[in-house]
Amino acid sequence: MADLPLILVLDHDSASRRLMAAALGRDGQMAVTEDEPGPGAVERLSKEPFDLVLLDPDSPSVNGWRLIGDLHRAAPRTPLLILSIYFNARSVARAIEMGAEDYLSKPVDLKELRRTINLLLDQAEADAALGGSVSARHLVVRADAEGAFVEMTAPTGSPHIERFQGFVHRLLAATLNKEDYLNVRLALEESVTNAVEWGNRHDRNKTLKLSYCLLADRVTLRVEDQGDGFTPDRVPDPTTDPLAHLERRKREGKRVGGWGLFLTRKAVDEVAYNKKGNVVFLTKYLHQPSRSLAGGASDAQASEAKSS
Repeated sequence: MADLPLILVLDHDSASRRLMAAALGRDGQMAVTEDEPGPGAVERLSKEPFDLVLLDPDSPSVNGWRLIGDLHRAAPRTPLLILSIYFNARSVARAIEMGAEDYLSKPVDLKELRRTINLLLDQAEADAALGGSVSARHLVVRADAEGAFVEMTAPTGSPHIERFQGFVHRLLAATLNKEDYLNVRLALEESVTNAVEWGNRHDRNKTLKLSYCLLADRVTLRVEDQGDGFTPDRVPDPTTDPLAHLERRKREGKRVGGWGLFLTRKAVDEVAYNKKGNVVFLTKYLHQPSRSLAGGASDAQASEAKSS
C-alpha cells in the first residue's frame, strides 16, 4: 500500500461525491479521487491501484447489486465499502454476499466512516502480507426471505474480530430499538472478551468462531472459543457480596471485574452454553413484551448444546 492510501469514491450524485472526497482528503491522510458508478469505474478499478472503494449503489442508471459484483471481480483484493440510504439486515448481508467488505448507512458520520476505512485498510494490508484475500472472504454470509446469517472464524487478537463486531453492531442497529440494541451489543462484547481472555487465553494460535443469525422472531449470536470451557452455574453471582467478590478476584490474581456473565444475562432474553462451556448462545426475541433475565436455552440451542 502507498504512503497515502488511494481511495476511489463512486456516487451518481456529483455534488455528493465531491463533498465526500473533500472531507476524506481534508487532513492529508488519504489520497481521494471520485467518479461515477458504472462500467467505466469497473474498468478503471481493474487498471489503477486503488486501496479502497466507496460506493453508493443507489444510482438510477445502474444495477447496484450487479455493480458490487463487477467491482469485486475487477479487484478482488480491494476492499469495497457500501454507503446507502437503504439499510436493513438483509440488504447488508446481500451486499457482503456480492463482494462488499462493509456497509454504512447514509447520512454517514464522518468519524465512523474514517474509523471503518482505516480498519478495512489495516485488514487488507495484513491479509496481503499473509498472501490472502480481503477480509470479507473470512465471512460466511447468507440472506433470503427467512432472514440473514453471518459467520466468521478468525485468530485470537485478529482485527477481523473487531470488524465482525462492528459489522454485527450495524445489523443490530438496523433491527432493534435503541435500548435492545445497546443491551445486545453489551452482551456480545462481554462474550467475545471472555472468549479471548478466559477461553483462548489470548493465544493467537487459537481461533474464535462468531455467528449472527436473524430470523423473523429473534436475533441469536453465537461465540465459540477453543478453550477448555467452564461450568456457568459455578460462577458466583457478584451482586450477592460485591466487596467479597472483588477481594476473591484479587486473591486469585484476576483483574477487577467478573461481572461479564451477570451483565450478559441481564442484557438478553436467553443465555445458553454447550455442555463443554466453550460455546455461548445469546438470544434476543423481537417485539417481545417482557424479557426473561435469567434465560434458558431454546429448543434449537439446547439441541446443539447437547451435541457440542
